[in-house]
Amino acid sequence: MAVTSKGNRRRAGTVPKTLDVARDETATGGPQALTEQDIYLLREGTHARLYDKMGCHLKPRSDGSGVWQVEIPAVTQGQRYKYAIQSRSGERLEKADPFARFAESAPATASIAWRADDHVWNDASWMKQRVARNALDAPMSIYELHLGSWRRHADGSMLNYREAATQLAAYVTGLGFTHVELMPITEHPFYGSWGYQTTGYFASTSRYGTPQDFKFLVDTLHQVGWR
Repeated sequence: MAVTSKGNRRRAGTVPKTLDVARDETATGGPQALTEQDIYLLREGTHARLYDKMGCHLKPRSDGSGVWQVEIPAVTQGQRYKYAIQSRSGERLEKADPFARFAESAPATASIAWRADDHVWNDASWMKQRVARNALDAPMSIYELHLGSWRRHADGSMLNYREAATQLAAYVTGLGFTHVELMPITEHPFYGSWGYQTTGYFASTSRYGTPQDFKFLVDTLHQVGWR
């Protein structure tokens, strides 16, 4: 079962050359300093993993690249934060982190310092066969859905990522779909937009749980998809 999000229909196996295919920070030992290659790709506008370099990371960084950065040892998992910017006129502006991995749910607007590299993936079988399964001549039947309105509890409350994982996996495999396409799952302030007013491209929306919970959803779909 391949999982994509709305607006990104690139097939697995056709990743851009600039993409580091390491899936999370455990592969690289955490956030790394900006290299000359990072700066080159940033200026070119083709850096595909800037979220590994920019934003708030719960590990110290220093690189001397000219990119502003500060180390705040007191920052802890789950702490809310914003960037304070003072304009030339003296106005103080508070902005959420565009590279945040996690954010408060609306109407709150703060970013959340968060590490999500502790998920143990169990989709090795899917990873081995995903290129063949996503070949241009391979069968494809896509089930597209908006997670928040796909299915609800009896009281009308939304399923969280983990609850949706098992139900969605059973539903789509039972109907014979090969792929699941999620309508925008990145953070957004207005629920009625169905995610199309994104404010954080690197944060799965906290409406349904934590980044680890979202990984559980993807992992679950992958595990049933290889069979």
